Amino acid sequence: LWATAWEINSREKVVEVVKFAYTYNFDTIFAEIRYRADALYIPNKSDSTYGNPEKRSYFLEDSDNDFDPFEYLLTLSHLFHIKVYGWITTFVVTPNKVDRLPESHIYFQHPDWITCKKDFTPMNTNAPAGAFLDPGIDEVKDYTKNIILDIISNYNLDGIILDYVRYPYIDYGYNPTAIQKFATDVKNGFQPEDFSLWRQEQLTNFVKDIGTKIKNVKPDIAFAITVKPEYDKAKKYYFQNWKKWLKSDNLDFVY
Repeated sequence: LWATAWEINSREKVVEVVKFAYTYNFDTIFAEIRYRADALYIPNKSDSTYGNPEKRSYFLEDSDNDFDPFEYLLTLSHLFHIKVYGWITTFVVTPNKVDRLPESHIYFQHPDWITCKKDFTPMNTNAPAGAFLDPGIDEVKDYTKNIILDIISNYNLDGIILDYVRYPYIDYGYNPTAIQKFATDVKNGFQPEDFSLWRQEQLTNFVKDIGTKIKNVKPDIAFAITVKPEYDKAKKYYFQNWKKWLKSDNLDFVY
């Protein structure tokens, strides 16, 4: 059962989600605890090994400041033997309108990390899902890994499921920093000199690395990713070479 951010932003709504799951025999809830680089949980709750600067989601504006939706959902779900995966939107980081985001949000702090088109124009937040960070930038991948590892270090979750582990579309990925890295990789022997293949490799390496790190922190946790279902289109247009991902020892499922 998928539970979106706006379906778990109060105690009453969490109760309804768990009640629905129990009534209709769902055995697992995928709970959206990161909507757009924000938190429906408490960052660095007790273990601050992995720095996580993301702020409380604006979906929680009407809630008690001490309310931790994810902890409450985990507690109730486990009472009824229902598993919970933390559902993370990965590289997409803004809603369409950014006026409700805090000044500390990654979109304002690092506009230089937003993916670009061929003319180096940054992706507009009016795009259907919002603006994406560029997976071809090492700092973007490191930042994102820390968010994921912070969550699994601080919560007794059963699994982690990553959404939007992809580029927005084939015509994105041209952030100047990413292009510079591509040029360096070609100079150092990346073959063939194919930018599409390189973009696939950025995601594949991210999946492999975060999978290893997740299992090192919590060996028994399930690790899953959502993917575009038609493999050839997923690989060509979004650079999700998910058949290759599934050969990794640490990725348990794709959805």
